Amino acid sequence: MNDKKEALANIVARYQEAGFTKAEVTCPSGVVFRNAFSIQAVFVIEGGYTLKEQWTKLHEELIDAYRSYEGFVDIEWNFYCVFVVLESDVSDDFGKTRRMIENDTLYSRKFVFLGNELDFLPPGRIETAHGESSSPEYNDSMAVWREVLGDEMLQRIDAATFAELKDVLEALVREEGKRSD
Repeated sequence: MNDKKEALANIVARYQEAGFTKAEVTCPSGVVFRNAFSIQAVFVIEGGYTLKEQWTKLHEELIDAYRSYEGFVDIEWNFYCVFVVLESDVSDDFGKTRRMIENDTLYSRKFVFLGNELDFLPPGRIETAHGESSSPEYNDSMAVWREVLGDEMLQRIDAATFAELKDVLEALVREEGKRSD
């Protein structure tokens, strides 16, 4: 896949399928998605060389957008920057650049995908044991959390601010302890 417009449409579909929505914050060079548990900014880049030259600038652009928007304080601890490189024939230098970027954890977790790896978006997407995506409803991260936590607890976590989250999670642990007694 080498058409940027087609890649963006595919990326938006993958994120929406996984339960994300486009965030209210805008990032001039990328698209920002969010769900109850994370923020993920996606940048589509033409080639590997461009990635090496631009990833820090794009990451800073995202940080500036994030800092200027007050609606994200509840999930500031789960923040991702995703770079999609459309070029699929990359050099050995690309592998080094990819590792360097993905190992940089300053301010956010970072991922680099090639255009032919869009099926693995968003990062953290639930996969079956054979590496195939399971059904869309299972891939919906909210559905998985709802199954694990139940509707009431998921709503309590989703409504909690970052400052309240510790208390909500401690209550969950206490409630689970009472159930197992």
